[in-house]
This record gives sequence, structure tokens and C-alpha cells, in this order.
Amino acid sequence: MSNKDINIPAVDTADTKATVISKRSVKRGAVAASSVAIIVIITIFLNLIVGQLPTSVTEFDISSQQFYTVSDVSKDFLKTLDKDIELVLFAAEQDIDSRILKFVSNYAALSPRVTWRAVDPVLYPSAVEQYEGVANSLVVSCKETGRKKTVNFEGATNALILTASRTNLYTYEVQNYQSSFDADGQITSAINFVTNPPESKIYLTEGHEEVMLPVNCRDLINKANIDISTKKLNLLMDGAIPDDCDLLMCIDPSTDLNKDEMTIISDYLSKGGRVMIIINYDNLENFNALLRDYGLDMQKGGIGDELRYYQQYANYYGYYCIAPILYYDHPITADISDVNAITATPNGFLQVDPIRDTIDVKGFMFTSASGIRYVDESDYTENTVYTLGATATEKITKDDGTEDEGILTAFSTYLLIDDSITGTYPSMANLTVFINAVTNSIKDATGGISIPSKSLVTARNTINNYMVWSILFMAVIPVAVLTFGLVYWLRRRRRK
Repeated sequence: MSNKDINIPAVDTADTKATVISKRSVKRGAVAASSVAIIVIITIFLNLIVGQLPTSVTEFDISSQQFYTVSDVSKDFLKTLDKDIELVLFAAEQDIDSRILKFVSNYAALSPRVTWRAVDPVLYPSAVEQYEGVANSLVVSCKETGRKKTVNFEGATNALILTASRTNLYTYEVQNYQSSFDADGQITSAINFVTNPPESKIYLTEGHEEVMLPVNCRDLINKANIDISTKKLNLLMDGAIPDDCDLLMCIDPSTDLNKDEMTIISDYLSKGGRVMIIINYDNLENFNALLRDYGLDMQKGGIGDELRYYQQYANYYGYYCIAPILYYDHPITADISDVNAITATPNGFLQVDPIRDTIDVKGFMFTSASGIRYVDESDYTENTVYTLGATATEKITKDDGTEDEGILTAFSTYLLIDDSITGTYPSMANLTVFINAVTNSIKDATGGISIPSKSLVTARNTINNYMVWSILFMAVIPVAVLTFGLVYWLRRRRRK
């Protein structure tokens, strides 16, 4: 049989290609379906794992004031903790402010010695009795020392969320509002209290028309577990400074010391005593003489700064509402030298030679070299550095041969610590400067930890540099995804 007689069927190449493409499509579909199934399984598995992790790991604090972030001070404190601590929140967990709940969880996660739990006081009244707690409060307890401390969730003082009141200018109604978040400071202070009972005591002077210690300053001292004596000290009537006085504090006197009182304070300092004077009057002769003996010469007139003044208040204060320079090489301001403070109408010192060579004078708060002093048109000085805060430290050898030191801390501006300033500008360094000056003055302060609260008034729970992030999420990422998709689609189209 010849080749011509063989009948070879024609092959339809179009059908063959279609079959191959169909098989490829099925294969790709199967791969895609398998991939989706695997991804779904992995996602569910990861969600189960992540769901068991604490919020300190799974959530990030993007609030501008870092409400849920534990401060470095607290972290360092927790590293030294050598006793077990229990934090008990007395409220149903769903009723607790989410900010408190998140912060307590984040805080406890930093140390294996700290545990926390929420207890419903209605369901478990025996726990309330056991811990001596009250509803809507946090009880910090240490089993080893047997000490407890209760901190309310919300209140005007000593609370996790601090409240304040203001008057509506239109209706004259008094309105309460949440002013600041103080969980970091209150919890660390409470743990410090139950593990290290307070031993230091401050006495406030009276008899010179001193002002009361501002509330915000008092709260910080309480958080530092330093006791403020309820008995004020009248040097003329008492005749001496008590032996248990760790710091003698004189707040903005407007009448002068007499000679006997000046002698009592001088003798106290020369024997290793600690004194803080916050003074805003330049006409108190004996106060000025005491300060001059310790190297600080009070200047006549108000102090301003032509370089470091707040321009938004220039209509009211001119150059006299200023941002003092906080000296980085002093223990009081070393950790806050990158943060501004604010004060208005201060007085100022010039540093001079102290009465004894053993006294070391060191300023920590100054005007710039553009400082000015004004009494009247005939008494006006420019381009001078004025000291607004300083310490004068004297090394002392006692009769028994032990070494000690007396410390005089002086501020020439009361408004630095006044509640009207610190309450309005809580993010400024004013209160930190003050509490650092207190703890620097007190010998062997137990802990001396006091962390300022974070404002709820000026802060917004938003991302910093929101314009950059907005552009990234609303423009850059969508354009990049669309471009990648278009390029990928074009390449696949060309392959076909």
C-alpha cells in the first residue's frame, strides 16, 4: 500500500491550544485556590496566637502625649523592684476607663513582680474588705511589707485621672472636666510607698506672709512619698528648726526675716541643713543678706529677656514673660534641659563670691545674654545674664569626723510654680524643675520619685506629623499600588 492510500486525520491546532490553555487555567485556579486556603488558615492561626498576647505587645501608643507609654523613670524603678506587687482595680472590667485599663496592663507587663486584675466589688465584696478598697479605685498592695495604698480612678487630687473645674463665661455655671492623666506617676508613687515607707519631712515657714504651697507642687511632693508637716514653723516662736526637718521651705515671703531668724537659718545651713527659698520681692533686707552670704545677690527691678520671651504674651508682659535657660550640667535640670519652662515678671540674682570659700554656688536656671532689668527709666540694664535659680552647697565636716553638706536652693520667681501657670501649661518643665529641686535638697530621700501628669486638655489622641502620614496613606501608597497593578497587568497582556 502506498503512502497515498493512508488516511491521516487532520489535527485541529486551535482545539489543541484551547485544551492546553484550559488545563493551564485549571492548574492555575487550583494553585490560587490552594494558596487562598493556606493563607486563610495561616491568618486564622496567627489571629489565635496574637489574640493571646498582651496589649503591650499588640498595640502601639500613637497619642501625642503617649498616654499608654510607661515613662523611663518608672521603667528604671521597676528594674530595681525586689518585692511582689499586686494591682487590683475595683470595678467590673467593662466599666473601667479604657485608658486606665490599657496603661495598667502595659505597666504590669514590664515586670514579673507586678500582677494586676480587675475585681467587681458587687460580685466579690469580700475582696473589697480584704484589700480595704472602694469602688472605682486602684489598690496597690505588697504582701511582704503588708502595706497598701488606694488611688481613686478619678478625682481632684491623687487620682489616676485628675479633674478640675472652670466657670462658663456665658452661663456662669461651674463645669468639671478631666484635666490630666496621672496613672504613671500615681502607680509608681504607690508602689514606692508600699515598698519604701516615707521617711523625709518638709517644714514650711510662717510669719512672713508666705503664700501657701501650690496644690500642684504639694501633689508632686506627696507622689514622691515625702511628708509635709501639718505644723508650720514660726522661727521666732519655736526658736529652732526641728531635728526631723529634712527641708525647710519658705514660699514667696512678702515681709522680712529679723536678725534672730536669719541667724537660726544660717546656723542650720552651716551644720548640714537644707533650705529652699522661693522669693519674688527685692526689698527684703535680711532675706537678701542671707542669700548674698551664699553667693546670690538679689537685683532691684523686674527681669526680662529680649531673646527668650513669649511673643504671644508681649502685649501683656512685653519682654517679661520668658522661657528661662535650663542648664544641662546641673542635677536639677540635667534631664529636662531640652524642654522649655515659662514664668512671668521674675526677679533675678547675680552670682557673687560667697561668705566662705567652702560654699559652691551653681546656677541651674538663667536668662540669656540678652537679659534685661527694669526699675524705671533711670535704672535700666540690658545684655546681662541673670540667675533665676541656683544652689549653694557647702561641704561640712562634723565633730565626729563624718562628711555632710548644707544646701541652700533659691528661686527668684514664684510664678514658676504657681497653679495658674502650672495648671495652664502642664507640659512645660516648671513642675519638674521644682520637684527635682526638692529631691535634690533632701538627704537620702526614699525613692524621691515624682512623675508629672499628662494633660488631657491640650493633648489630642492623634498621630504626630499628621500631614506627612496623611500624604503617605492617602496618596503615596494608593498610587504605588495602582502603578504596580497596571504594570503587572500590561506584562501579562503582552505574554498572551
